[in-house]
Amino acid sequence: MTVFTGRPGAGKSVLSGQLLLTAIEQGYSVCAYSGELTKEKFQEWINLQAAGSEYIGLRYDPVRGIKVPTVPYAVQER
Repeated sequence: MTVFTGRPGAGKSVLSGQLLLTAIEQGYSVCAYSGELTKEKFQEWINLQAAGSEYIGLRYDPVRGIKVPTVPYAVQER
């Protein structure tokens, strides 16, 4: 088990996401918990990291009134 701590926005989720994705690529099973992000937001963050910039699009978020990065469902399935 590895625990990352730090201030919000310090990069803990980015680092842990990269480590998780590397472990998955190597065939390991992984489990993650974030005390800052909901499971849905953490999964969205991992999907963005896994997809890479060429597979990320924008969608309008009516709640926030802005366009936000998103990974199309077909890409998420791959």
